[in-house]
Amino acid sequence: MTPQPTPAELSQRSVLDVSEGTIHLIDLVEMVKDGLYAKDIISDHIIGVLLMGKELGVVAPWEGTLFQVPFVRGMKVRVRSEHIGRPFAGPDGKALKLGGRWLHGATPNAEKSDLATIEEIQAHPQYEPWLRATLYAGRHRTQTEYIRVRTAKTLSQCDNYVNTRPYTPGPLSVAPNAADAEPAAPPLPLTPPGVRIPETEGQIQPRARSAPC
Repeated sequence: MTPQPTPAELSQRSVLDVSEGTIHLIDLVEMVKDGLYAKDIISDHIIGVLLMGKELGVVAPWEGTLFQVPFVRGMKVRVRSEHIGRPFAGPDGKALKLGGRWLHGATPNAEKSDLATIEEIQAHPQYEPWLRATLYAGRHRTQTEYIRVRTAKTLSQCDNYVNTRPYTPGPLSVAPNAADAEPAAPPLPLTPPGVRIPETEGQIQPRARSAPC
């Protein structure tokens, strides 16, 4: 397991806190396997996207653990992880609790959701459009864009690559003191023209993935 960065190290890390409609979840996971965003601070919104992906079988625990700042082995959130950036709001528009953590972001008084389980989230009438907009950037789950440039396929291979190179922020991350000033990208339409979303998209089967080591 990669040690928790020191406060001095964290002060030099950039923050990934993009709004929904910016990054497709599967693209984000493929990016971190190539080392992008692995050492960045990530907001509660991004943490929530990853944890929801884990619950749905889209993200393997070892893949989520590649985001070194908030997660430890098994994709558990570090106890002292700071709440940063946007909240992770559910289909009811309120901050969700996932992995034992209220994902209220930098707004501790954000209204909290009554949706206490994954089943309750999935039963919400706005679940399907919410899922598509929040996890899949307004696209279908299979409509990804990122093409990997490395061949690492395990936790140790990916971590070793990142940990032996100087820290470089991801392309959409911003300096901590600039995060609040970064304009939010407008969300994409919930139903892109010509895209038919299956009714059971939220109850997907786990995708094929490499095993951790």
